Amino acid sequence: MTILTLTLNPALDRYVAIPRLEPSRKLHCDHVETSPGGGGINVARAVHRLGGAATAIVACGGSAGVWLRDLLRAEGVVVVPITTTAITREDLTVTELSSGQQYRFVLPGATLERHELERCVAEVLSRLDPRPIVVISGSLPEGVEPGQLAELVTEIRHHCGRAVVDTSGAALVAAADAGAYLLKPSVNELAELTERRLSNVGEIAAAASELLEAGPNEAVLVSLAAAGALLVHRGETPVMVKPPSVPVISALGAGDSLVAGVVLSLERGAQLVEAVRYGVACGTAAVTAAGHTLCSGHDVEALLPDVVVSPAALADQTRLSSPR
Repeated sequence: MTILTLTLNPALDRYVAIPRLEPSRKLHCDHVETSPGGGGINVARAVHRLGGAATAIVACGGSAGVWLRDLLRAEGVVVVPITTTAITREDLTVTELSSGQQYRFVLPGATLERHELERCVAEVLSRLDPRPIVVISGSLPEGVEPGQLAELVTEIRHHCGRAVVDTSGAALVAAADAGAYLLKPSVNELAELTERRLSNVGEIAAAASELLEAGPNEAVLVSLAAAGALLVHRGETPVMVKPPSVPVISALGAGDSLVAGVVLSLERGAQLVEAVRYGVACGTAAVTAAGHTLCSGHDVEALLPDVVVSPAALADQTRLSSPR
């Protein structure tokens, strides 16, 4: 069994710090760091940090794309770069030292040409061995339609693979219609999709069930920030997976660490509920780490005994605190 990740809209993530964010002044930054970014990329990085192996298929171009590729290889991640005409974007995260607040500036991705997308898809399909796990994570760049994502999800299912899709909006709807093994929206993404305010467990579980039934999907995992995650699994009782309370240093990479833990645990033979429990421990470990280091195996193992799984009835009116 193998883990593949596909990132169509990657970025070089630049991290800086300033004493205070102020208008109309030159703000001199410090603590400058650069790392490869994008949903599937971060999942592959986190899998590697947890002692597993994942192959990251990445559409990237220009000098920024080469830098991104080299950074991944320096971390020991197996990367398959699909060279694009457009230059890979850069994103910026600014930490205001006086308040501890983080400001995240996300630039639009460049257009992905049709033949470039076809090469990405062909690379995924060429690597499908029996029961692969394929993580499709992040936003779709210009030039890629939701229907094209749906076609890939369908192909993966027909090859007996398991597609894990972490995206939002129309792309998430298309993946749900096609039928993924696991859909992973955040509660905010699910609320935007349903155009409803989801403020308690029952409402979230009901909305997740609607998404599940949109197509031949196996499960929906809704990330709930500090409250953990809610799993709606076809034919099973929905469950809440709650982490222990921890100090939050940085929320960067928490969702990607959650997905990484789930797919690595599945690849190692765990059942889905236990895989989600491990994933929640990974996401929680990520928020306790400074900067953008994702989760570490040592922190995950320390947190795992305190991650609790409990039934979540559709009628449950328990209110959740506001997501981070």
